[in-house]
Amino acid sequence: MNNQTKSSTITYTVIEISDDELGLTIIDNASDRIKRIRQRYLEEKTVISIERARYYTESWKETEGDFIGVRVALAMKNVFKKMNFNVDPDDRIAGTWTEHFLGTPIDIERGLFNQVFAVELDKKKMKRFNLKEKNSAEIIDFKTFKFRGKRWIEHPNKAVDLAVIVLTIFKNIDRLDIGIKPVENRIDDYIASAEWLQKYKVDQGDQIFTLGLVPYLYTPDAPNLVLSRFGTIALLLQNEILLPGGKQKAYFIDCQAFGGNSGGPAYVLIERSESGALIAGWRFALLGVVTEFVPSPLRMQKIKTKQSGENEKFLPLENTGITKVVPIDYLLDIVFSDEQKEFRKKIAKKDKSKPIQKSDEN
Repeated sequence: MNNQTKSSTITYTVIEISDDELGLTIIDNASDRIKRIRQRYLEEKTVISIERARYYTESWKETEGDFIGVRVALAMKNVFKKMNFNVDPDDRIAGTWTEHFLGTPIDIERGLFNQVFAVELDKKKMKRFNLKEKNSAEIIDFKTFKFRGKRWIEHPNKAVDLAVIVLTIFKNIDRLDIGIKPVENRIDDYIASAEWLQKYKVDQGDQIFTLGLVPYLYTPDAPNLVLSRFGTIALLLQNEILLPGGKQKAYFIDCQAFGGNSGGPAYVLIERSESGALIAGWRFALLGVVTEFVPSPLRMQKIKTKQSGENEKFLPLENTGITKVVPIDYLLDIVFSDEQKEFRKKIAKKDKSKPIQKSDEN
């Protein structure tokens, strides 16, 4: 049925799907504006806007020592007075949340982002390692180095949610309760690259496991507690396709992710060799890096917000249990790029400790 139902405020677009001798024909009745918006949601990247936080903090510093209620009121007044009013060409109602199409403001007056920053962006906790000599953990303050204006290297494909930073960890390695597996090139028995997956005929249904740190289990006096979850491979994309965030290749695993899994490893676990089943034992290799869970589009809740330009938004309620993994091949592209090799050589010259000499070249 080809139909459009209109009310005074909402237009519903119906997509007609018909069958003929050549297959399916899809007729999309959406306007050009709606089609553009859908495409932009698929192609553009989400950006955090600091404008709101900047003006709030500016006033907060100026009113130090005043009554808290007055400080909050003056801070919000400064935000509303100075923040830009942004109009998108596709707007029907003028005014957007931030200056970016897929933008998220840091609304520090609500306290939400303060909690996120405390958990996710605490640099000290991100450098907390378990110790060998006692049942606890310690924050190890590593040097960081700038290379071409930044302290990390991203993948050339901006849609890939991955970056690499060099840690000068080796002078502390004897004290830390960790293991290190040197990898000198792209081909390694513990790296599940595209070639490795093809070699061992890895496909949907094969087992995987993930590792992650959970803020719920964090205590200052205890060691880091790592949770492991098992699942199976749901989908291994062979080529880059258009996904939310841009064109990229990704793996999807049937293993629910939680806060603390992001940035953690996902491993493939199989009981076979090139020629068939292993007589005894398992074979495992690093499949990639966990980045996010896939939300259900059918379970969304409309919530009211106090954000400028927005009265309500949709919040995902249901984790489908499917998790997106950035393939290890993207990480190998960065680590073994000429840019990263040059980065590590410069760091090695500045840092006196070089226990593994080959790491300067590879």
